[in-house]
Amino acid sequence: MSSGRGISRIAWAILGAGAAARLAIVLALDPHLWVAGSDTPFYVDQGWRLARGISPLFSSVAPAFTWLIAAAWAWFPKSAPPASPEAIPVALLTVVRIVQVALSLGMVASAVVLARRWSDSGRGALVTCAGLALGPAFVLEPFRVLTESLFLCLLYLGLLLFSTARREGSGKLIAAGCVLGLAALVRPVVMGLPVALAAGYWLTADRPERRRRALAFLLVFAAMLAPWSLSLHHHTGSWLPSGLAANVWLGAVGDGRWHGRDATDVQRDHFAAGPDDYLGETLNTIGEAPIRWLLLRARNLGAALAQPHFASDVPGPSTKQAVARWWRRDRTPEALLSLLSAPPVVLKLALYAAHWCALLGGLAGLLRWRRRWRELLPLWAVILYFPSVHVVLTALPRYLLPIEPGLWIAVALLFRSPTVATSPASARSPEGSA
Repeated sequence: MSSGRGISRIAWAILGAGAAARLAIVLALDPHLWVAGSDTPFYVDQGWRLARGISPLFSSVAPAFTWLIAAAWAWFPKSAPPASPEAIPVALLTVVRIVQVALSLGMVASAVVLARRWSDSGRGALVTCAGLALGPAFVLEPFRVLTESLFLCLLYLGLLLFSTARREGSGKLIAAGCVLGLAALVRPVVMGLPVALAAGYWLTADRPERRRRALAFLLVFAAMLAPWSLSLHHHTGSWLPSGLAANVWLGAVGDGRWHGRDATDVQRDHFAAGPDDYLGETLNTIGEAPIRWLLLRARNLGAALAQPHFASDVPGPSTKQAVARWWRRDRTPEALLSLLSAPPVVLKLALYAAHWCALLGGLAGLLRWRRRWRELLPLWAVILYFPSVHVVLTALPRYLLPIEPGLWIAVALLFRSPTVATSPASARSPEGSA
């Protein structure tokens, strides 16, 4: 058996284990867990309305995710709109979750191909595969009926197509523009990333035709968003979704985090110019205490980077508080072992371990090859983009989840041989081995 075939078989085995773990979660957990109090009921209702022809194709929030929910509702043509979160049909939630399992595995596959390409290491690609296929946050994510699974799949498939087009000079830049356009129709916050990718491609291109391809990529991306933007302007008078302004305001008040719809509505009732004047309230808040705003954004972003996604969703008491109580009252090894062996604590520790392995290992991989940044431009772009955007927007671990697959790809760079980086073929052009 050749080394390449052996690595491929191991990768398929890891993907199979990841699929089994995701499906086990779908079957084992309460179907309505994490539904009430989240955005799931809103998306389910919007999907029902779209499937019945009541809502427009381009809704105001996450239209592409609404299309997925509407497609699931098509399997239940006689269902009435659920009157409460508990009334959402379990069968509908299960259909969406199974589709999201497939999307999650698609994201893993795209990331593994990128890791193999950029690291030129089978072992490095296997580490990326294991981190994403078996990482607790990514195993749990498809269970939640929210935008992440679809968004991450489209984002990393788009990066794969963009990277392939840079290397081969093919029409895949057009496909990349389409896929990243769909990603922006799921999560509008990503709209600036294709602009950064096109600018980087333009600046590092060594021939005029490559600059033309960068422009074509950007035009295709813009064309994908144009119908939605026109629909928004027709219905609301704005070219962009109001959620962006709301997120900027959330990042400027309180502790910089969202605390639920009810708490937000109470604050909006006190807006001087009406409950929808997010921008005006934000400017007033920053103008009154700019230093406080800067410190708030630094604390909010730092906390979101340090805490893994899903850690706050695990049921049970706070692990930090439990350890603090142990330190104050007991301090015996037996009590500590009992504390750390509780299932919720084990899950939280696994979440933190995977998150910090990706964070530290990914940063180490990027810094090791920092002089090859042109070659790794798409990877640098996606990892830096989301924290940069959330310097202004409110930051939660969930909102920074898109960088974690990129960090696991960067971990694979630690296995890259120096001879790959200095080979004549790759030294001739930054597109040569991107």
